[in-house]
Amino acid sequence: MSHPSCTIASTGGGSPSRHEAPVRQRGVQRHGVFSDEGCSGMRKFTCGAARAKGVALEQWVPAGRRLVLVDVENLVGGSSASAEVVRAGQAAFMAAVPHLENDVWVWACGPTMFKVAAGVLPHRVILGRGLDGADQALLEYLRPDVVVGRYSAVVLGSGDGRAFTPAVRALEVQGVPTDVVAPERSTAWSLRACARSYTGLAVAAESFALAA
Repeated sequence: MSHPSCTIASTGGGSPSRHEAPVRQRGVQRHGVFSDEGCSGMRKFTCGAARAKGVALEQWVPAGRRLVLVDVENLVGGSSASAEVVRAGQAAFMAAVPHLENDVWVWACGPTMFKVAAGVLPHRVILGRGLDGADQALLEYLRPDVVVGRYSAVVLGSGDGRAFTPAVRALEVQGVPTDVVAPERSTAWSLRACARSYTGLAVAAESFALAA
């Protein structure tokens, strides 16, 4: 059986293909506690709650396939960040989330930042328009009909609990875990609580300072 191509909708904020993808985490996970081991400039927290068992992947899906979704503005602290700040945020995130062969990465931002982000980031960048446009664009990729059976896990680069907590909980119920990797200072406790693990990017504070 041939594998479909792993392409995702581009800059128009349209719905993702059904054949898109999620992260291995660095550092040491400890049940219910933060760990600084093996992670420079970041802290990891593994939630203590019981998780649903994983679901079987479709036949064409490579084992361990992950969907990595990042809200650029949440990562760097606003929509007016320079290319230097976006690079710093990217470096911090990718230090925590190494790119694996079968990953599908999607970065999202609004119109103000789109040109800078598209010129700096190494993966596809999608444009979200309107209020909370980047959140809404990424939520299209978090739909259960897009994720379940096609990804072993999701990695979420946003701390916006209001936007993402319901989607993360819905995927957990269906057996797809989410690992949240986002700035400590801006990650909601509701999102930390429902994720399989949380990695706080302490170095993101530098990006916030640069963006100010």
